[in-house]
Amino acid sequence: MVQPLTDSQCNLIHDLALDARSLLTREAQELLEGVYGLYTDGRLDPPDKLPQVQADPETSETYRRLAQFLDDESRAGMARADAVDKLVKEIAFTHLNRLVAFKMLEARGLIRGTVDKGTDSNGFKCYLADPEHAADLVLYERGDADTAYRHFLLWQAGQVAQEVRVLFDPDTLPSRLFPRPRALHALLELLNRAELADAWHADETVGWVYQYFNEPELQAAFERMRTSGAKFEAKDIPSATQLFTPHWIVKFLVQNTLGRLWVELHPDTDPTCPAGARARFRGQAPGVRAGAGRARAPQRHREHRGPLINLCALCVSVAISLQQIAIYGIISLWNSHSF
Repeated sequence: MVQPLTDSQCNLIHDLALDARSLLTREAQELLEGVYGLYTDGRLDPPDKLPQVQADPETSETYRRLAQFLDDESRAGMARADAVDKLVKEIAFTHLNRLVAFKMLEARGLIRGTVDKGTDSNGFKCYLADPEHAADLVLYERGDADTAYRHFLLWQAGQVAQEVRVLFDPDTLPSRLFPRPRALHALLELLNRAELADAWHADETVGWVYQYFNEPELQAAFERMRTSGAKFEAKDIPSATQLFTPHWIVKFLVQNTLGRLWVELHPDTDPTCPAGARARFRGQAPGVRAGAGRARAPQRHREHRGPLINLCALCVSVAISLQQIAIYGIISLWNSHSF
């Protein structure tokens, strides 16, 4: 049975999402400007003025990708300042939601401890003990645990990306722009607060994190509409419409609309009806008896039964929250794995 979050847990998740967003966006801006010479107005310093870009091949490659990103967005018609703002938000979103997913996987015992104790996490210690990661063990023993831990988190993301690539791909530009140790430790402190422990067991937590993360854009869009009467701009549509739908609302809508159609138009004897769907919907739609449509469904309904059922199945797929699909997918795919 799906356990919803309590009001107090939702408030904690709300504060976590906004605090983490503030922390990570600030860190991303400082990282881009301090290391890569990329400013909020879109200016990019030449590489010969950036010591770390000159000295480190990995940083140099990230710089090259940044320049390519800016060029691509400019050719697509986006102002460079807007492209930087977009990238900063994507960096913050990626690292927050990735670590939230790790917390939820930890809570279900599907991965070894990854973020629960930072550099003392059990998964990190097992990673260092693997001969394939001998170079990171050397870094750890030399006192550079932070670099080794960053490599571990990216490796862990790579493991999940083998099943669910979206968000976890360790080679994207946001992945390469990893929070530096001070910011990462601060983020782990937020995630590992004792009062949040139960929230990581709720499937809908990741959905609320998504919605609360986008709250500033949502509030700004409605405020502009309230004060000026202007319609939503294209850039406002995602934050204004991509709202998390709690499980009980999805269940109510599906069982009292598509559930009724399914029972009326898909008798028990129909071999194409999945057994699980029959059991789930039988008798749950108000005013519908099991098998009610077996002999009395109008001829026009019987003629369109196949297309209607296909439509029902499609609507069910669309109705369920994408965030819940993601976490359910990870959990089901990883039930037989341990990392």
